[in-house]
Amino acid sequence: MIHHCNSTDWAVRPLSPASRGKQRRAVAPPSVNVPGQFLPPGATVAGEFAAQPQPAVARRGGLAPALDFEADCAPGECAVVLVRHPSGALTFHASVGRTAARRGANAAPERARFVIPQRPSPVTPDGQPARRGFVSQAIHFAVVKIKEAVVDQVVSAGSGLAIQGLEWGWWKVRGMDEGWCHVTPETLRAGKLREIAAADLRGSGRALLLIHGTFSHAASAFKGLASGDFFPQARALYGDRIFAFNHFTLSRSPEENVAALLKSLPANGLEFDVVTHSRGGLVLRHIIERPDLFGAAARRFQLGQAVLVASPNAGTPWVTPGRWEDTVGLVGNLLEAFPVDNPWTDGAAFVANGITWLAGHLAADWPGLASMDGRGEGIARLQESPGPAAGAYSALVANSHPAGNLLARLVDAGVDSFFSGANDFVVPSEGGWRVDAAEELAIPGERVGCFGPGGNLTAGSGDLVQHINFFSQRETADFLLRALRREPQSLGVLELTVSLPTRKLFRGGPPAAAAEKTPVKSPSPRRWLPRSLRAKPPSGTKIPTRKKAR
Repeated sequence: MIHHCNSTDWAVRPLSPASRGKQRRAVAPPSVNVPGQFLPPGATVAGEFAAQPQPAVARRGGLAPALDFEADCAPGECAVVLVRHPSGALTFHASVGRTAARRGANAAPERARFVIPQRPSPVTPDGQPARRGFVSQAIHFAVVKIKEAVVDQVVSAGSGLAIQGLEWGWWKVRGMDEGWCHVTPETLRAGKLREIAAADLRGSGRALLLIHGTFSHAASAFKGLASGDFFPQARALYGDRIFAFNHFTLSRSPEENVAALLKSLPANGLEFDVVTHSRGGLVLRHIIERPDLFGAAARRFQLGQAVLVASPNAGTPWVTPGRWEDTVGLVGNLLEAFPVDNPWTDGAAFVANGITWLAGHLAADWPGLASMDGRGEGIARLQESPGPAAGAYSALVANSHPAGNLLARLVDAGVDSFFSGANDFVVPSEGGWRVDAAEELAIPGERVGCFGPGGNLTAGSGDLVQHINFFSQRETADFLLRALRREPQSLGVLELTVSLPTRKLFRGGPPAAAAEKTPVKSPSPRRWLPRSLRAKPPSGTKIPTRKKAR
């Protein structure tokens, strides 16, 4: 399987089931143990291996060089490598090139070449290495094979249609569809909301609307609110008029989500207070700040108060084009690191599909993810549009600083190579209140709550608050209820012109002290646009669906 190791600084050997057990007892990293939920249909684990830096590497100190090796591929096969680091992090790697098969006397199979870079060690808040001896630690990796025919089948209909079909299929397995749902604490705890017709929305008085984020649906995203006293207090405001709008977050753009939402509202309109999570904030903002896109239908939605929780208002580098394997890896690691009540119900299916795209060296076109690209046209236009009415928005964010093995794992997974400032592992913290590009921010400091260093909220549960566990915090429920009642928050007022402390893990050194910040300029438009904003090609134009890297 491993034809040749090109790195003289590494020793590579195959792992048998017996040797994997012995290595674990010798305090080596776990075997790859590729989660079955991450393997796409038709994929096989062709072999597992251990790679150990040579003793000379440890004696020299510093970072081990990249692991460079070649793996045999049968005709019609693609390969991807999954690496399990000593911290437990799982990273995904496409091949960097292939050698053609040779025939005749010097026959040799086709080979795929892989180059696996090593991450620097993280540091503790006092500047000390968070782990010792990491230079000499082994990594374990698995070579995953996928037939080229399987890759071709995934993209045969064109990437957009293929992704829409995938997401539709994932939802159908759970017996769900897009549309409106009625929300109660009982149905949230059960993980299954009651779908309702548009006629059930009609009535008098304000209603509460929940809009979920990426990889999720309302029952999983907001399940944490079913505990505690959020619903008893919310019912005093809305009665039983608490709804959610389930929508595809990968195959549809926010504009498409909004068009479907507005279409089902009565012509005379309804007034909503809204709680959003993650990308759901962009959906709401398109309704309120870009009504020009939806014509007369936009008048059907009237906004009272909104709380944007962990919203990527200025985008997130997590979806930057060209970093596909890092994005797939980040989703996989967050699913493994936070398995309890994780709202990303479509996350594992996304990883499995992402491995297929990696095997074929494809840059997938996911309109829902593209909408969060901070350098994309969609974010630029949204940030330049007129903001909401004064006092309409509140924001809740987290500045997540992990410790111990979780810190080491996230560094190995590459989280801090995405972000230059404070973040919650998925979106930049400060982007949560940056609703527009003007120096005069639409959300003032007294309407912002922030967990973590530099913030004004502390989780009484002792949890590390990060992107996917906001709604399990009592402090989150308290913040939401005060905002929805139009009451002042009983918190210290954040100075939004001062940067939050950053981890600086990837660069080394303790968390940076807060510093004066220069105004953020509007992102400049790019040629790469979300599908919803692209011009359609002329009729008859052939669009290639797959490009191999040879």
